[in-house]
Formats: sequence, structure tokens, C-alpha cells
Amino acid sequence: MASTCFRFFLVGSFVFIIVLFPFSIFFFILTSPSFGFWLAWRWWQHLFNQFNKFLNDWHFKT
Repeated sequence: MASTCFRFFLVGSFVFIIVLFPFSIFFFILTSPSFGFWLAWRWWQHLFNQFNKFLNDWHFKT
């Protein structure tokens, strides 16, 4: 009985270390403010780039 319980504890701790620990680091990076600012900045650059392409196409078509 004790060996089965210990085996469950061992497997659970390994699953926690291998699966949940990287996800917690990933979640921490995702919710950090600097990453949010970087994502907003990149999204703004992307929107500006798309708008620029649209203006260029519209300018050359007319």
C-alpha cells in the first residue's frame, strides 16, 4: 500500500515538474507588462505596415 502511494507521489511530482513548471514560466512571461508593451508595439507596427501597403497600392492604381 505504501509503495503504491509513493509511486503515485513520484509520478505526480514528475508530471508537475515536466508539464506544469514550463507552463507556469510561459504564463508568467505572457502576463508580464514588458511583454504586453512589446506585443502592443509590434501590433501597432504591423497595422502601420498594412496601412502603408494599402496606401502604396491605392496610389499606384490611381
